[in-house]
Amino acid sequence: MVQEKCKRINYKLKKRIKNDKSDWIRVENTHEPIIDKEKFYAVQDILASKSKTRVKSRNLLLKGLVVCSDCGKKMGITTHSSDTVYMRCHTYAILPKQKLCTPHNINYQKLENAVMAEIQNICQQYLDKKKMKQIIDIKYEELEKSQEISKLKNQLAKSTEVLDFQIEKLYEDKLNGIINNNDFSRMYDKKVKEREENENKLEELNEAKFEKQTIDYEKVMNDFLEKDNITAYMLNSLIEKIEVDNNKQATIYYKFSDLNKLSKVS
Repeated sequence: MVQEKCKRINYKLKKRIKNDKSDWIRVENTHEPIIDKEKFYAVQDILASKSKTRVKSRNLLLKGLVVCSDCGKKMGITTHSSDTVYMRCHTYAILPKQKLCTPHNINYQKLENAVMAEIQNICQQYLDKKKMKQIIDIKYEELEKSQEISKLKNQLAKSTEVLDFQIEKLYEDKLNGIINNNDFSRMYDKKVKEREENENKLEELNEAKFEKQTIDYEKVMNDFLEKDNITAYMLNSLIEKIEVDNNKQATIYYKFSDLNKLSKVS
């Protein structure tokens, strides 16, 4: 739930202005989710990694994960007359004469076979050695969450201080005859209501329990080794990217740091 997107310049004017996003008040977990956060963010990673290609009929597991090691751009899909699928650097393919990158490509099926074999080998090494058994947090660190809550509390506290000052000023204006009783009652009730809302929000933040968003990498690796039907979801849960160089050498970068250590990737 997001609040405080807009604010009034002052209580006398109806005109509202937009607040900066950093000043918005966000309170999570106010509604029951349809799916859990782990699946939601994993699917978002898959969608973000997908790039449009002309080969729409093929369900390629590595699509969106393979990048050129020279320019860092994602490699596209192309087919030859033999219907063999290749991956090539988009930068070179679009602007070959400008020589912004090298004209390297790689046979897709050979790459996929090599990648799957390498992932299975690394996962098996990890599970055999049992280097780490705890659940790894990759989305929301507890420290970041506590800092976010602290920031919201400070914003609400400052807002309450301003409201207290405005209420006191209303009393002074009434005593000095600047505003009449009707105007005083109307503005006073409004300010008091705003202050109560702030106090309620603070109470909600103090009582809210935020769960750590975690992924059990050990379970993902076991699934990868045990299941015959490997899916894009499983690959995106483990792999950050796959770099291919001009010599057709592929380097896999995992999301789990211990797998990078086993594969000697820094």
